[in-house]
Amino acid sequence: MNKNSSIILEEVLKPLYHKLLHDETIIVRGEMTVELLNKTLTFTSDEDGLIDIDGVFKTSPAYLTAEFKWYDSMEPHITQISNHAKMWGMVCDENGMVNSNYGYIIGSPQNGYQYKNVLKQLQLDPMSRRAVMYYANPMIHYTGGKDHVCTIYVSYTMRDNKLQAFVSMRSSDIRFGIIGADLAWQIRVLRKLSKDLGCQAGDVHWHAVSLHLYERHFTQLEEICFEA
Repeated sequence: MNKNSSIILEEVLKPLYHKLLHDETIIVRGEMTVELLNKTLTFTSDEDGLIDIDGVFKTSPAYLTAEFKWYDSMEPHITQISNHAKMWGMVCDENGMVNSNYGYIIGSPQNGYQYKNVLKQLQLDPMSRRAVMYYANPMIHYTGGKDHVCTIYVSYTMRDNKLQAFVSMRSSDIRFGIIGADLAWQIRVLRKLSKDLGCQAGDVHWHAVSLHLYERHFTQLEEICFEA
């Protein structure tokens, strides 16, 4: 088990399992859920973000490749990704558009060339505290699909020639969020930005208002933690 997988097991899954054992569950949209509030984790960027916890909770390389290809297209329409995960078809609007194409969010001219602007900011001032990519837009309440972007912002800070990423999440689903693609995406962006800046990639510091797992994954949680 790699380091990031161990962090998720020890700092997230085991505490959630403890809540499940002690009947500390909540109901979210009709589904039983275990949740950690105001949770902060630190992941290494030395790994690519692929998580494998006993072969039970595991990142799918095939899906990750498809999602990254879709992100790189910067196309908010779900045509490229809907065959790989039915969830996208459930959250799009009547035109097949969603809000959560992260490549569009940080790379497109329509959303302000955020990646390029952060790169420029850090090139001009490596000590800057203004190197922020904003993922959430207030207009999300009025436009786009049913997907309310889970990532609020990512702030980048360079100290001692090492770039650190600080990820702020309003909502972070363990199985299909962090393990599914979110961690791998943030590591990918951090590595690319570090390379473009000619500095070392540091850690990904993850803060989630709600870090959670749904009832549909309780059996897998029990399998992992009972054996652990």
